[in-house]
Amino acid sequence: MWKKLSIKHGIYHKKISYEALRTLEAYNWPGNVRELKNVADRWALGMPDALTAIASASNLSLSLTEQIDAAEKLIIESMLKQCAGNVAQSAQCLQTPKKTLYDKLTRHGIVAEQFRN
Repeated sequence: MWKKLSIKHGIYHKKISYEALRTLEAYNWPGNVRELKNVADRWALGMPDALTAIASASNLSLSLTEQIDAAEKLIIESMLKQCAGNVAQSAQCLQTPKKTLYDKLTRHGIVAEQFRN
């Protein structure tokens, strides 16, 4: 699945690590195939922190909303790192409108300038 999505997005990444694979196997996948596909898409787009989001989302002390917020924050931060803090480019890579991304930055307390080189 990873290779197929990397080809789809025109991005090549090294193979998934053993630790990352173990994280994926250990996760409950409440969203089933759709959730797995979304994580695979993010991985193929070069956001390996998507796996970290899955690992932290498995913390049962958090509500579903808190888990989703934590995962979303990690994904946005990962993309900002990849795009050197460029919000417009990050929004394009995340396939979301700039306004929506700016709203999410505010909601999560993320400062894009921190990711600039």
